Amino acid sequence: MNGDLVPFDPGWGPLPVDSDAEIDALIGLWALDTVDWRSSRSRVGRDRDGKTTLRVAVAEHCLEFDITSYAGTTGAMRGETDSTETMDLLARRAQAFSAENPPHHPGSVARFPVPSRRYARSVEVPLPIVAIDGGQRGLYAPPRVALMTWPDGEPTAIGEFPGFDPESWPPERLGAWPPPSVAAATAISLRAAVARFSACWVRIIDAALAGHLGDVSVWDRAHARSLRRLLDLREMQRAYGVLNPEFDEWLTGGESAAPGPTQAAG
Repeated sequence: MNGDLVPFDPGWGPLPVDSDAEIDALIGLWALDTVDWRSSRSRVGRDRDGKTTLRVAVAEHCLEFDITSYAGTTGAMRGETDSTETMDLLARRAQAFSAENPPHHPGSVARFPVPSRRYARSVEVPLPIVAIDGGQRGLYAPPRVALMTWPDGEPTAIGEFPGFDPESWPPERLGAWPPPSVAAATAISLRAAVARFSACWVRIIDAALAGHLGDVSVWDRAHARSLRRLLDLREMQRAYGVLNPEFDEWLTGGESAAPGPTQAAG
């Protein structure tokens, strides 16, 4: 896994980030297999646009990150959780809540949240099922969905996934699990992908629930779209669209328009 999977050219900075952990994840995604990414970092003052840039030397390259959001702080947090770990925390809470509120299938696995179009200041977490059938491990369409507050990440309700028919069991098999793209990744590169996706997704959900998707960085949108596709089955994407079609259209629309040097991130 390297920069070919996530559109990131070191000349297209500075990229907005909200923690040192996210910088490490981005460097890992870009340079993991090609260079020694132990780096030299130097902060600079605010530029004429009011942004604070961190320059990171990696081998012969100089990468630039916009750290305005956390300059002089520990970074964006959700409670005591860094934004790079928020999705993992949310998934664990949703899964535990499902187990506490039957009917619960023991193979349930929480996937990525989407901004709720049905409930204010909330996200919905689909709960598909991992099961073995005929000796093959697969992911089956979500029969349930958990509702969670945002930004607190506290579960408040659980119910049937829209369109799920309890008379038709088992649900549709979506594909092999884990996804082939994940199975082929190294542990280090997988952690980097999850961390960067989590941080991008936190900012995107913040913007979506505030009605400010137009302010999302082109980098956050492109990387979140690419990494969700990498970390999930293509067939799982349909479930996200069912929960919030307008948001899914915003995220996936215009996929051919990758960010370039003239498209400022911000």
